[in-house]
Amino acid sequence: MPKQPIDVAYDRYWMYGLCMPVLSPPVTEEDKSLERTIASRIRDTWVRRLGSGRRDLSCTIEIQLLSNGEVVADSVRLVRSSGDPAYDRSVVAAVYKASPLPVPAGPLFERFRKLRLEFKPGSR
Repeated sequence: MPKQPIDVAYDRYWMYGLCMPVLSPPVTEEDKSLERTIASRIRDTWVRRLGSGRRDLSCTIEIQLLSNGEVVADSVRLVRSSGDPAYDRSVVAAVYKASPLPVPAGPLFERFRKLRLEFKPGSR
């Protein structure tokens, strides 16, 4: 069975080691697409520390969003630390900088009100 476009996108996403949404459970392909869009917006504002050389770092954060996509003030919470406080702070800062995030309207938004994301250093 050939891969669907969504599967190819997911594979590519992991291949580059970029942030990966870990919502549970993503209910539909549309959910997965929206999760990747949100993660991409945050990744685009993420300033990674130069010279750390560590590619094994990752952390998980939880975000609370308003229906307009704004990140609720002081709501970004570190669920699992990378062990590197500067790395963790850079991820939290990227979330606030990326606000407002693209979220769906209507009833679908409720699945995105509280969001968990895992961040890994990119290969770029």
